[in-house]
Amino acid sequence: MQAKCCFILTVPIILVVAAIVFAGSPDIINNTADFSHASGKLGNFRALIIGIDEYTDPIIPDLKTAVNDTVAIGSILKKRYGFKVRYLLNRQASWNGIDRALRQLVETAQPSDSVLIYYAGHGERDSQYKDGWWIPADAHAGQKRTFFDNTMVQKAMRFLKAQHVLLIADSCYAGTLFGQRTRATPATITDKHYLSIFNDKSRWGMSSGSNKPVACHTVTLPEQRTRTTSSKTPEKYYLSIFNDKSRWGMTSGGDEPVADLGGGRHSIFAAQLLKTLRRSTQPYLSTFELFRTVAPVVMNETDQTPICGPIRGTSGDRGEFVFVAVTPPKPKPTPKPIVHPETEMWRFVKRFDTLFDYNAFLLTYPQSKYAPAAKLRLRQLRRLATASSPQPTFPTIRRKKITNSLGMEFVFIPAGKFIMGSHKDEPNRYGDETQHKVVLTKGFYMQTTEITQGQWKAVMGANPSDFKNCGNDCPVENVSWNDVQLFIKKLNQKERIAKCQLPTYRLPTEAQWEYACRTGMQTPFAFGKCLSTDQANYDGNYPMPDCSKGEYREKTIPVASLKANKWGLYDMYGNVWEWCQDWKGDYPSGLITDPLGPSSGSIRALRGCSWYNYAGDCRSAYRHYGRPDNRYYGVGARLIRLLP
Repeated sequence: MQAKCCFILTVPIILVVAAIVFAGSPDIINNTADFSHASGKLGNFRALIIGIDEYTDPIIPDLKTAVNDTVAIGSILKKRYGFKVRYLLNRQASWNGIDRALRQLVETAQPSDSVLIYYAGHGERDSQYKDGWWIPADAHAGQKRTFFDNTMVQKAMRFLKAQHVLLIADSCYAGTLFGQRTRATPATITDKHYLSIFNDKSRWGMSSGSNKPVACHTVTLPEQRTRTTSSKTPEKYYLSIFNDKSRWGMTSGGDEPVADLGGGRHSIFAAQLLKTLRRSTQPYLSTFELFRTVAPVVMNETDQTPICGPIRGTSGDRGEFVFVAVTPPKPKPTPKPIVHPETEMWRFVKRFDTLFDYNAFLLTYPQSKYAPAAKLRLRQLRRLATASSPQPTFPTIRRKKITNSLGMEFVFIPAGKFIMGSHKDEPNRYGDETQHKVVLTKGFYMQTTEITQGQWKAVMGANPSDFKNCGNDCPVENVSWNDVQLFIKKLNQKERIAKCQLPTYRLPTEAQWEYACRTGMQTPFAFGKCLSTDQANYDGNYPMPDCSKGEYREKTIPVASLKANKWGLYDMYGNVWEWCQDWKGDYPSGLITDPLGPSSGSIRALRGCSWYNYAGDCRSAYRHYGRPDNRYYGVGARLIRLLP
């Protein structure tokens, strides 16, 4: 098991906030029928999800599970518990980015809202002040002024005009957020332990060190009740703790290191948290129910001691955050039998039974178990063929636009040269955007839109998108680089058979993408120095400096809904990130011809920004990255088609 902490610690934190501070009071919900999202009386459930795997300072080690944890948590909160989710991932989670996001929550949260913040990244302990920091993506090792002080989080919690606070920290030394008083689960967890807590009544309490009661009290939980334990119904119990404000926290450990791995693709604590949130079949789940399910497993599998208590420096009442389910979990569908692409193509080849089809199959799968049969049939067809038999020919005319059998439209991008990267004075630029000259010696066809959900389903048979309700014309998202490679392989096979051509689809290189995006412009955007929300789907609350604010749609929209660039390409900025072919790598300083990026690496390039990003992240030169097996609901792709 890997530890998250060495020089710097890993801190996944969920911060669920809802408290009344200065202005206004939420309406008391007296009727259990109104205790649902459908009633519209609960207030908004909002989530700010912060995850950092990649740090700009090479001394600070990168993490493996932080972003994966955050994306998974955000997805279940949105789908199962009705949260509106916003992400800050990797370089978006800079010191300024985190501060700006917390301040926006303080500015916009309403008294009836419930706000959740999940932080996953490095953290460090202040041994002098007995406090701690989050380590933002742009931090410098050893320079505490570049760290994000936990007292800033406490201030945000104190001033939020909302109702409940639950801070869940999967972190090394996370107890600094709680002060001296903590709570731990029993040291040994067995079946007898669960039977004992089920059969006995409970009336728990916790003090912050004064005579004033605080939020970390416990009552008999609904699933533990017998006919005589309480006169309250479970619904009224949840209603009573929801109507009182609270400031709660939960951690995966106390004053010790915690694991970054151990839960598959998640930390152990995050894996148990996800499992509990997903598997709950009840309409309500309280904070302490969540804690008592997760903590025993973590204790048995690690040396960590989960704790629960009030957040230091905040005020709360006797309430408790309640996760209110939108819909009960659906049973998993019976998986369809998987047909290997090689077998699928062989079936089509035998059906069409032409020289071209068998040649195409052998080019694609020269070592296939079907290769001997393909070669035999190829010889038979050649003997039968006459000199006058028409043979397939390939188009040489470069039309401005072409459309394939799925309706995917491609526009011709001519060969040319341009200056790649950004000028040193461009607002919001990063150091990896070094300007250099690039020559592209070959033209190519680029898809005019991002791959749509309808196109993905037509090739793959399923739709992985988080925004399925958006429709077939919306971009497919929640797809990894590896997923897109399989899509491309199947699309190439499908087009070869259906059109008797040899189209070659693939992802664009970073150079091809930026060249097509810029359309000859050296300004931050092909549209100029500013980017309006009539030109791109992004978070219009955060435009470029000296530019006007715009709309924040908080979701994807159908492709080609907004203005195209001069070459007829839509949504090159916003809507979803777009995978590129390249591995992550540094730019050269001089002229380069037809660059392909590094020959190997661990993370792949992404371009174009998403619906949840700021304008600065949408610039033509901005570079983003992700592991090839990672899926996010803000990431899709567009293809290029090479010339024959």
